[in-house]
Amino acid sequence: MAALVHVAEHHGFEYGQSIGTGHKKTLVLIRMYRKGSLQPLPGARDAVARTKDRIMFDVLSSHAADKPRKMPGHGMRAVLALVLLASGKPLVALVGGGMLAEFLTGAFKWGEIRRQQITARLTGAAFVPVRDGSGRQGFLRPGQQLPGHAEPFAA
Repeated sequence: MAALVHVAEHHGFEYGQSIGTGHKKTLVLIRMYRKGSLQPLPGARDAVARTKDRIMFDVLSSHAADKPRKMPGHGMRAVLALVLLASGKPLVALVGGGMLAEFLTGAFKWGEIRRQQITARLTGAAFVPVRDGSGRQGFLRPGQQLPGHAEPFAA
C-alpha cells in the first residue's frame, strides 16, 4: 500500500490517514487528498506515458488482425452481400461488399501501424519486447522479468 501511496503522491495527491474498516477491521482504508492539479510530476510524466503505451499495446494486440479476429468482419461482409443480393440489387451488393472489405482492411492496417508506433516508442525507451508462455507479445521495463520468473533463492 505504501508503494501505491507513493505513486499517488507523484500524481497530485497527498496522504491523509489510514483506518481499519470492514469485517473485523481486516480492510485498510487510505484517505488521500488532492494537492493541486492531478498532473504527474515532471519526473513521473515519462513513466506514465510509457505505462500508457504498454497498456495500449496490450489492448491493440488483443484485437490484432489475426485470422480469428478477421473472420467475423468478413462474415458481416458476406451477410451484407447476400442480403443485398436477395433484395434484387446485385450492383449494390458488389459495391457494398467491396466497401466493407476496404474498410476492414484499412481498420486492421491502422491497428498494425499504431502497434508499430508504440513498439518504436517503447524500444526507444529501452523497454524489452518479450513473449509470455502463451506467445503473447508485451514489453518489460529495463531489468524487469516476466511475472513468476524471478529467482526464488536470490538474496
